[in-house]
Amino acid sequence: MATKNAQESGKPGWTLYKRLLSYVIQHKLVMAVGLTGFVIFAASGPAATQWLGWTLDSINSESYEEARILSPLLCIVIAFCRGLGSFMGGYSMANLAQRVMHRLRFELNAKLMKLPATFFDQHTSGRLVSKVTYDVQQIAGAASEAITVVFREGLTVVFYLTQLFLIDWQLTLTFLVIAPLVGSIVSLASKRFRRYSSQMQDSMGEVTQITNETIKGQRVIRTFNAEDYVNDRLFAASERNRRQNMKMELTRNVSTPLVQMIVAMALAFLVWLAMSPDFFAGSTPGEFVIFLSAAGLLAKPIRQLTQVNSVIQRGIAASASIFTLLDEAPETDQGTHAKRRVDGKLEFRHVGFSYREDTPVLKNVCLVAKPGQTIAL
Repeated sequence: MATKNAQESGKPGWTLYKRLLSYVIQHKLVMAVGLTGFVIFAASGPAATQWLGWTLDSINSESYEEARILSPLLCIVIAFCRGLGSFMGGYSMANLAQRVMHRLRFELNAKLMKLPATFFDQHTSGRLVSKVTYDVQQIAGAASEAITVVFREGLTVVFYLTQLFLIDWQLTLTFLVIAPLVGSIVSLASKRFRRYSSQMQDSMGEVTQITNETIKGQRVIRTFNAEDYVNDRLFAASERNRRQNMKMELTRNVSTPLVQMIVAMALAFLVWLAMSPDFFAGSTPGEFVIFLSAAGLLAKPIRQLTQVNSVIQRGIAASASIFTLLDEAPETDQGTHAKRRVDGKLEFRHVGFSYREDTPVLKNVCLVAKPGQTIAL
């Protein structure tokens, strides 16, 4: 099971995420409302910096009295638009995530009803339960939180960069030099995130399996005085899950500050250049404030874009696990005889049974069970 999951998680992330997005695209109206909200939210950031620069320039201008009335109104309008966009985007993505989670759980349950008995012999019930609960929850996070951050913060970065380009494109290009370095760090972290996510799913399934066995077999456990044995098994499984979680957190908490530091150094260099007498020589103080504000506000969305990488990779690893189950071949019904009325008599002629194909348990068994008769094997 673990090997198969590892193989699935090794598939290209975009292939898995594209299949996951096919569930999202089914709800086009909800998606459109959410994206509209994100556009409004992202545009409000540069609008706020533009408002700040305009207010600063209007202090010593002839239109000061007019700006004194208009500036507070614009502040309220920008704040309202930002709040409206945040609500539209956040609520729509949460709705979208719940719809995707509901659809996946329904499809998983329907698939489980069609799988052969050999499948259940080869897979623990705890791991299958974990797929429907834990793995689907990780996918919901990828569908909701990841899409929210990618579109909302991604659009915010685009709008801020556009604003910076319009003010001074040459100075802005110096900031974009860090893009390849940031991309390489994110790529390296992504591989580690997905590997640890796959291992976390397996360990979580093991914890679920042991817990189910403990609850169902608590009388047997007490009868044979096996409490310590069961506790040791659960402790070991939970410890493996804890270690995988900490490896994930270590990668996330190292990669994010590293990216932040690179961005901060680029911003510091940008400010140093911007404060040179040669730059903004013919510009107003408001334009200088707009440029510095937009450059400084870029750090937050970039940081959030790097942090959400762990959520995306957990979702991709979970989708590999889910789609592996959904792609299982269903049991074929080869029966040709359907009896409308039965008399209660069961007869087996030369039948066999095995949990594995190469290890038969019953061979060439003939058995007749008459109505009301109980037979033990």
